[in-house]
Amino acid sequence: MIWLYSGAVCAEGVINITPYVSVNATHDDNVFRFNNSAQALNAFGSTATGDNIVSTELGVDANIRLSRQLIKLSANINDNQYKRFTLLNNVGNAYSVDWNWRLGNDFFGELGADQNVGISSFSENQNPVRNIRTNNRKFASANWQFHPDWVARVNGQTGQSDNSLVSFRSINNESTSLESGLRYSNTLGTQLGLAYRNTTTTYANRTGFSLVLFGKENTRKELIANAAWAPTAKTRISGSVSQVNLDYKNVPERAFSGLSERLNIDYAFSTKTSFNFSVYQELNAVEDTLSTYVQSKGVSFNPAWNPTEKVMVRAGISLEHRDYLGSSGLFISSGIKRVDEFKSANISLLYLPTLKSQVQLVYRKEQRTTNLPNADYHDNTVSAALRYNF
Repeated sequence: MIWLYSGAVCAEGVINITPYVSVNATHDDNVFRFNNSAQALNAFGSTATGDNIVSTELGVDANIRLSRQLIKLSANINDNQYKRFTLLNNVGNAYSVDWNWRLGNDFFGELGADQNVGISSFSENQNPVRNIRTNNRKFASANWQFHPDWVARVNGQTGQSDNSLVSFRSINNESTSLESGLRYSNTLGTQLGLAYRNTTTTYANRTGFSLVLFGKENTRKELIANAAWAPTAKTRISGSVSQVNLDYKNVPERAFSGLSERLNIDYAFSTKTSFNFSVYQELNAVEDTLSTYVQSKGVSFNPAWNPTEKVMVRAGISLEHRDYLGSSGLFISSGIKRVDEFKSANISLLYLPTLKSQVQLVYRKEQRTTNLPNADYHDNTVSAALRYNF
């Protein structure tokens, strides 16, 4: 639905409102990411680990163009029904408000907020309970293009994560992030950037053992350099290197620093066929009694094929090695260090039968092996989704 406005207050404007409905049917053969059927038997009195899930979503997207300003709105509510594990039945929702603002020719940015309410993942916590997690975020950015090739920028955001179950509330947190940087780009596709980011995260509900190990606050500081180059019309190479420092306010002995690096190659064989290849080493904090941070080294390959305007095929494969490093000091004599190997593969088919409808089929396989007792798992997921825009 498109409405055109004209008047003294709004000399020009377009409002595009799109209500939609979608239905997704999924079979997941290991919902709780159990290591074996014995874990399922102990939890539910049955060796069954899989389930069929039907998710129904009602939503609306809106774009409001007022002269050079663009406001994007979205909201949805989703109902998720499990055939076997009915304790997981839940109703989630999401919304977002995003104002892409522009002032003159040189100043532009974003101002917005979003919220997502849904069931938490079982990949790291294999506890068969329904925990509903609410994530809220507010964000803002400002850019100054002081030269045709140069942009100075600053952006910030605040976030809050809350869990419905009392047993998960120790990981409730609030975060504040501020980033500033400088970016160069030219008409040949070359880009260079340098930025500094500071993120502070607070866990107000920590008590007991987790409070002693981690304290209630940590600060992550990153100096980030990135670059992109297009040597040909079909090839784009991009990468980034960042120095990461993490400090714990009440537990200074857990502080660490290291490098995060990523290289991406995008290549288009034709207008219908392309691929992305990535290799990376990333450093992230982890809240674990044996470790302070996890170093992930991985590679991924993602081809894409669009045989017609209405059919799109996507696939992906990734391999990742995870080292849980930075001993807390409590278990250093045991020599225990968690090491994970993670593999995943996926393929999807998207079909657009009409301008208002789409059908998607997805298959995904995951496998994790680890020296952490009873934490190996493998999982296969197949889903079929139908969406219709009114």
